[in-house]
Amino acid sequence: MPVLNLLIIALFFLPVCNSRKQSSCSSLCGNLLIQYPFRLRNDPANCGHSLYELACEHERPVLTIDYGKFYIESISYDNETLHAVDPGLKTNDCSSLPRYAWTASNLSHVSVNYYDDDRPYWLSLKTEDTMIYLNCSTTLNSPEYLDASPCITNSSLPQAHHLYVFLGDLQAASLSSSCDYFLMTPAVIQTTGNLTYADIHKKLTMGYELSWSHYFFLICESNGGYCPFSDGIGDSERICCRGPLTSVNCFVRYLWIAIQGYFILIRAAVGILCMSLYLIYKWRKRASIDEYVEEFLRNYENLKLKKFSYSDIKRMTGGFNEQLGQGGFGSVFKGKLSNGCLVAVKVLAEAKGDGRDFINELRTIGIIRHVNVVQLLGFCFEGSKKVLIYEYMANGSLDKYLFSRDDVCTLSWSRMYEIALAIAHGIEYLHRGCHMRILHLDIKPHNILLNEDFTPKISDFGLAKLYPRNDSVVSLTNARGTMGYMAPELLYKNIGGISSKSDVYSFGMLLMEIAGRRKNLNPFVENLSQIYFPSWIYDQLEQKGEMEIEDATAEEKDIGNRMIMIALWCIQLKPADRPSMTKVVEMLENTSEPLQMPPKPSLAPERKRS
Repeated sequence: MPVLNLLIIALFFLPVCNSRKQSSCSSLCGNLLIQYPFRLRNDPANCGHSLYELACEHERPVLTIDYGKFYIESISYDNETLHAVDPGLKTNDCSSLPRYAWTASNLSHVSVNYYDDDRPYWLSLKTEDTMIYLNCSTTLNSPEYLDASPCITNSSLPQAHHLYVFLGDLQAASLSSSCDYFLMTPAVIQTTGNLTYADIHKKLTMGYELSWSHYFFLICESNGGYCPFSDGIGDSERICCRGPLTSVNCFVRYLWIAIQGYFILIRAAVGILCMSLYLIYKWRKRASIDEYVEEFLRNYENLKLKKFSYSDIKRMTGGFNEQLGQGGFGSVFKGKLSNGCLVAVKVLAEAKGDGRDFINELRTIGIIRHVNVVQLLGFCFEGSKKVLIYEYMANGSLDKYLFSRDDVCTLSWSRMYEIALAIAHGIEYLHRGCHMRILHLDIKPHNILLNEDFTPKISDFGLAKLYPRNDSVVSLTNARGTMGYMAPELLYKNIGGISSKSDVYSFGMLLMEIAGRRKNLNPFVENLSQIYFPSWIYDQLEQKGEMEIEDATAEEKDIGNRMIMIALWCIQLKPADRPSMTKVVEMLENTSEPLQMPPKPSLAPERKRS
């Protein structure tokens, strides 16, 4: 029976073997041969694949991906690799720098798996290591940092001091305070050894090694690269090979493929079963300690945070007696340190996967010191117990002063304006005040805490994202944030990249709620036109020139209308149309400066009619 199955599978490929003979399908660009899977723009439609189309500029093949063009220096069809050179690099000129800042993760993001008739294509780097260029105001006496100053002269960069190259994953907290990132690029070496930067630059000019793969390459390769196949594009056949082959030999080769595939499937099934049993065994045997988090804590000892035991946590909270709040992250309890200082104890729910939220909040807020960002005092990590200890905020979160119908203290317009300005200062610090740019990505009233003096502090950095300050756009694999405050570019990729402007949008929605003393989206209002507050208030400003505020002085009305105007600028649909947080701070501080009426904001891009 198995033999009959193999013969049926092999007979299925007879039409392929009997297909008409195809001539060679290849082109030249300079002295480089271009053939399947690649094609040049002017090649016939059945040559190569459109996803691997190359340009030929000045007799040099050019590969274009989302963040720029690279010159192809060589292609090895046997090894399925190519070498791509950054256009900013010049041979025999080690002062020249790569034009594009990118890493292996960027490549996997922009060159995701494409599917054509269920056959995946992709490009990938041969290495995931990174080379990081640093500009330091002082010299670094460490073999980990390769001195690039002899090559990269001070005239090459503005305000250049001492220039170094670091090979590997440089953590934010490990970076010297005298240094700044200015470039990241994939590594072309595995270790610096006794190499100089001139040696590294020479390897850079030889190109990054990229590999490609294709599910149907097996057909070509198993037939010595001669057998054409049809991929269903009209009546034509895509030529993946270099010449004719007799039907008999082709059939024998396909039969051999079928036999190999049959035994590979059996071995794969046995392998999957064994692997499953092994994973179950490992899962039962290992302790509940999260190794991912443990490794992080070993690398981040210089955060200067106090580590508490879980018994300390129970003692300081009186056995978790007074709960301050609860959410998807876990619960927050009131506690007291041995010195009498009150604290907020955030007990995280049992971390899913590798506990990334816990790590992210520790890594992000542990390096921040700002009057408008809540201060992390310590943490606890024992097995599955993960706890963060923050300074205590006596007046709770901002949302209860905006939306609560209870008899809570009503804050004056001037105090609300001071709170909004302080929050803006805190967000601006996250974007510009650290060595790494920090995106909070979840700015909302619930995450703004107030101390006894009603000084606001930004909290909850579980969704925050760190990236180099010179990068304008950050890569995210999935949307994050809270609906109603989440920037539209997190959902609609065609309106702009995710950047610091995403936090500007969230702040604009927050500012709108501060000024309106209501949620931006409220289905329970009496007038249907008021359901989406930003749209309704824009119409009010456009028709009447100001927002109507009951029982308010002229000064308070000016404050409310100014906050509304700034909020409307912040919630523009496209990130490019929004101001930076620095500009937002200026608009809030310079109350005498008149503001222009912004365009009417929309929730989502318009759909094109077909």
